[in-house]
Amino acid sequence: MISLTIPNQVTILGFLFIFLYISSFLFGDSGWLSFLFLFCAGFTDALDGFLARQLKQESFLGSILDPLRDRVILAAILWNFCLINPKTWPIIEVIIVAEILFFTSWFFDFSLVNERKLKWQHIFGKTRQLGHLVFGGLGVLRILPVDIAVICMAACSLFLLAVRILRLLIYSIFVTE
Repeated sequence: MISLTIPNQVTILGFLFIFLYISSFLFGDSGWLSFLFLFCAGFTDALDGFLARQLKQESFLGSILDPLRDRVILAAILWNFCLINPKTWPIIEVIIVAEILFFTSWFFDFSLVNERKLKWQHIFGKTRQLGHLVFGGLGVLRILPVDIAVICMAACSLFLLAVRILRLLIYSIFVTE
């Protein structure tokens, strides 16, 4: 039986905030309410991991729900931006491809490092997520033009993908036998 730990409950709360974010921009919010829901969804992303470590409640379910929520937040922001400015679609495609490549690279990474978790990879991933949320939030509030926000989000995704590819190359050339 899968138990819903406190961190997992916070993660599920994050999904609720994403639903509210999507609802707010689909029903014509001017930005602030959408931003509030986006901020709350992002806050649950930081809070659930912190609680899991502090309460020693890290779980398999949490390891699935957390990255899933991260991708759903990203998809919701990109959907919103595509509705605001359809001309951003080619850049959004770049983000989608970069995220798919990043995800599939995990399979190669696990086979190379025998499932060791490296802390700096986690930090880069959280930095990318923070970049997506910051630039997404600035775009939602129209502080940053949507096309510029999407370009900045693409830079976050592409940077992390480049780091992952470089790490895989270095590891496969210098460390593996």
